[in-house]
Amino acid sequence: SSSGSGRAPGSKRVAFLHPDLGIGGAERLVVDAAVGLQDLGHTVHMFTSHCDPSHSFKETQDGTLKVHVNGDFLPQTVFGKFKVIFSILRMIWAAIALVIAHKKGAAFDFIIVDQVSIPVPLLKILCPTTKVLFYCHFPDKLLATRGSKIKEIYRAVFDYSEEITTCAAHKVLVNSKFTQGVFVSSFSRSKVIPDVLYPAINFSGLIQPSTLPSETIPVLNGKRYFLSLNRYERKKNINLAIEAFASVLQESSDPSSLHLVVAGGYDPLLNENVDHLKELKDLAQKLKLDDQKITFLVSIADDLKLTLLYNCIAVIYTPSNEHFGIVPIE
Repeated sequence: SSSGSGRAPGSKRVAFLHPDLGIGGAERLVVDAAVGLQDLGHTVHMFTSHCDPSHSFKETQDGTLKVHVNGDFLPQTVFGKFKVIFSILRMIWAAIALVIAHKKGAAFDFIIVDQVSIPVPLLKILCPTTKVLFYCHFPDKLLATRGSKIKEIYRAVFDYSEEITTCAAHKVLVNSKFTQGVFVSSFSRSKVIPDVLYPAINFSGLIQPSTLPSETIPVLNGKRYFLSLNRYERKKNINLAIEAFASVLQESSDPSSLHLVVAGGYDPLLNENVDHLKELKDLAQKLKLDDQKITFLVSIADDLKLTLLYNCIAVIYTPSNEHFGIVPIE
């Protein structure tokens, strides 16, 4: 762009649109991508419908990234139902805020939409000179549960609209060749073959902290521990880590020296997070794993996460058929 625009030659203005900037692999990916683009001299704005200061990555809170929260007044569910509908409504509201900013002078060159594809056609229409990319972590239609006939009909509408809106983007990106293959077979009508863009890793953020885990978690003093690091969701199969650890204790010649730390993203507003943490604690109690054997941590800070990673015996990673796992890379 010209020097008169106040922008460095070659720099672009990029907007990210993400439904909920919480703590998870998808959020880690978009935050690192945004920081990476910003470090290269591009101007980056992030639009979302929710960003809880106590449940989000520090880059979204310490001023590193410009984050705009719009639509948080809308409910996430009604009596635990209609999550998909309200997720779409909240995402559309955030997308409208993005469009308004674009029209008022932000003049984005690229918009990167993440997870929820419904706003893609709207953005293309209202921002006709802007390229719209969609980053697909995994087709949502394959993650949803069906159950009843009514739920199947309810989901059929959204499954069809997901394919149409996803493939409407100027470019579709996926996180792995595995997801690419699943995408092609799941969205066969569109004939779109997405490109693979592996998640970025912020290596500078993986420097070993000087602190020890026992300074924060006294029960770990003198213990060797395994680490399970996942969001508190049933599909992450954390039960397996707890059951395996209980089995190891039975076979160990020195069980008193061993410990299991279960840590991960936890949002008290999400029923599944709340219910599943209780289920895991009940399982631990059933297996006679007390506080001296197992520790549950929620939404831990990056420094503590790194300390735990650097000092554990091993990371136990339990999700089945995971499309891409940030944790093994870290």
